[in-house]
Amino acid sequence: MFCLRARTTNLAASVSLSLLFLGAASADDATITFFNSAFLPTTATINPGDTVTWEWAIGEHVLTSGASSAPEDDPGALFQAAIDEQNPTFSYTFVEVGSYPFFDALNENGLVGTIVVEPYEVIVGIVNNAFTPADVYIFEGDMIVWEWIEGDHTITSGAGSDPSENPGAIFDADNTIALPTFTWVFDEPGVVPYFCRPHEIFGMVGNVYVQRHFIRGDVNGDDVLDLADPINLLIYLFANGAAPDCLDAYDCDDDGVVALVDALDLLNALFAGGEGLPPPYPSAGPDRTTDEIYCN
Repeated sequence: MFCLRARTTNLAASVSLSLLFLGAASADDATITFFNSAFLPTTATINPGDTVTWEWAIGEHVLTSGASSAPEDDPGALFQAAIDEQNPTFSYTFVEVGSYPFFDALNENGLVGTIVVEPYEVIVGIVNNAFTPADVYIFEGDMIVWEWIEGDHTITSGAGSDPSENPGAIFDADNTIALPTFTWVFDEPGVVPYFCRPHEIFGMVGNVYVQRHFIRGDVNGDDVLDLADPINLLIYLFANGAAPDCLDAYDCDDDGVVALVDALDLLNALFAGGEGLPPPYPSAGPDRTTDEIYCN
C-alpha cells in the first residue's frame, strides 16, 4: 500500500532553484569501527539498499543485532559475526526502512548502536505551472518531496479530474505559500500519475514510476542466481528472447547497456571466483546509478 508521511515546514523562502531540477537527498554507505570496549560512531543513518561495514581496530568482539542479549530483544535475528584480527570486517545491506539496534556480545556494557534506515528522497519543484521534473523514477520505499516556489497548486493522484480516473484516491494535497512542502512514501511498485487541479488544463501533470527491488544478475526473477540466469540473458541477446520487465537485472556491469559482457561477468561471478557484481548484489535492493535502464 502507499503510506503517507507528512512533513509541513515553512521553508519556501529558502528553497534554491538548484534543487528543482531533480534533487535527491541520500545517505551513503557507513563504516563503524570496533575498539576494546566501544564502537564508533554509535549511530549511522543510511538509505534502503545501503551497506554498513563494521571494522576491527583492537580487541575481540561479536557483533550482534538486537538491543541486548535478553531473549525478548531477539539477539542475532538479523546478523551475528565475529569482529577480530582473523575476521576484521563484516558488512550488511539494509533494505527496509526502520531502526536497527546492535551490540557487542563479548563486551556487553550497556553500549547499544543503532542503524537508522530512512527513505531515499527525491525533490520535485513546483514552478511555472509545472512539476519539475514531470516524470520521476524511484524505487519502492522511496519518498518524493514536492516543494513550492510560486502559485497555488494541488498535488493530486490520478490521471486527471474526470471521476473515472479516481482523482485523489491516494493523495490530494494543497501546495501553496502556507503549505510549501508535501511528502509521500511509495511502498509498492507501479506507476502513479498525478496532476494539479487548478492547472490541469495547462498540462500540469506528472508521473511517479516506482520500481521494485531486484538482485543484479537475477535474469529470470526467481531470487536465485544460478546457471539459468546467464543462459536466459544470452537468449534475450541473441535468440529474440522476450523483453524483460526488469532490464536492470540484466545489466551485470551496471554500465547502462545490456551486452555480451554482462553474461560473461555473471558467469565469472557465479563460477570463476569473480569479485561479484555491482549492487544490488547479492541481496535485493535499489539501483541508484543514473542511466536509462529500469526495473518496471
